[in-house]
Amino acid sequence: MRSRVPGAVQREAVHCRPGTHSMRPLGPGSALHRFALQRIRGTRLVMALDPKPAIAIERHAADRECAYDRVGRCRAEQKLGESGLPARMRNDSMDQVRSRSTRMSHLSSSNSLTRRAVLAATAAAGAVGFPREAAAGQTCPLGPPPHAAGPRVFLDYDQAELDAAYDQSFYAPLQEQILKRLAARSEDTRVRFAPQRAAYGPSEIEGLDIYRTDRPNAPVFVFIHGGAWLRGAAKEYAYPAEVFVRAGAHYVVPDFIAVDKAGGDLTVMAEQVRRAIAWTYKNAASFGGDTRRFFIGGHSSGGHLCGVALVTDWTKFDLPADAITGGLCMSGMYDMRGPRLSKRGNYVKFTDAMEQAMSSQRHIDMLRAPITVTYGTNETPDFQRQSRDFAAAVKAAGKPVELIEAVSYNHFEMAESLGNPYGPNGRAALAMMKLG
Repeated sequence: MRSRVPGAVQREAVHCRPGTHSMRPLGPGSALHRFALQRIRGTRLVMALDPKPAIAIERHAADRECAYDRVGRCRAEQKLGESGLPARMRNDSMDQVRSRSTRMSHLSSSNSLTRRAVLAATAAAGAVGFPREAAAGQTCPLGPPPHAAGPRVFLDYDQAELDAAYDQSFYAPLQEQILKRLAARSEDTRVRFAPQRAAYGPSEIEGLDIYRTDRPNAPVFVFIHGGAWLRGAAKEYAYPAEVFVRAGAHYVVPDFIAVDKAGGDLTVMAEQVRRAIAWTYKNAASFGGDTRRFFIGGHSSGGHLCGVALVTDWTKFDLPADAITGGLCMSGMYDMRGPRLSKRGNYVKFTDAMEQAMSSQRHIDMLRAPITVTYGTNETPDFQRQSRDFAAAVKAAGKPVELIEAVSYNHFEMAESLGNPYGPNGRAALAMMKLG
């Protein structure tokens, strides 16, 4: 029995022990340089230790959230209640919780840290604590499960390896916690930046959310969400809106049919996405959008659909052939042979014609916009390969492309980074649009 994954792109396991940096370095390497963040019924509790207490510890909030998740959750999450509190804190009064939070928030926001303040932080951190079992450390295996090596079915993959290469959960043990955090951020964003809803087609699903900036004649960014072609909704991808709106761009997220509701036909999804993009372009003036700066992007299966949109003949939609100013393809798939042979082929009813039409890498001659392709080094090996191969093919065709490799980011952290102007995708989007 053995687990074999092609290429030196994955580790056997990561240690999910609070206070360690095994998932991604969080500081200069000191054992005292730790960051953790826990949301306690909507209140942030920040713990910070640094060997140089006279220097303020300043990190973007999203980075601190990720830090807590990477070091604080594996099987440890089983010890948390529905409220998100460790078991030992569930019976605390809200006054006790607020008191802890107030002390720690004050520490985090100060311009300097005294040694006394650091000691106070240490004491408060000890008061919060982690479940004993979590502190002992747990191991989160990465990659396909142990199995008897089978015959190659695609490149150097056997079937179990290929199936795992198209299932991010095998490489992202914190997937569920990240998705819950993004859902909470999206809910908060929708309250603070109430989107305008518009219909781009006749069916109920054919609607989109528009998050408007207050700057006149602003660029437009249309985001195509992921979800393995099966899941996802526009309301769940509100969280990046603030980055775009505050930078001076309109952020638009369409809903579209899931592939199982479309009889397994990806071309139905792609056609709805194209219509959503065309509607947004034609109606941009109604919400103050500038079609001379019209960008699209997508992540995961949305990155695949973004690639398909980028090689579309837009004249068939009564748009200029060069309607798209630029594209951001995040952690996507650009040739459908691998997905077709993986377990995704069980619910996507691939035909030769569909495989050909939905493989944007085979239609680079239709690409008219400069693109940026991004991926994380902790994503599955074939998602990484897809991004590298697509960017290489575009470059070989003599067309403008930038490839960004985000070190130590997994698939879902890459999605989250679009909502951070200093994260790999947020920074790439703003640079592409020449904002910020």
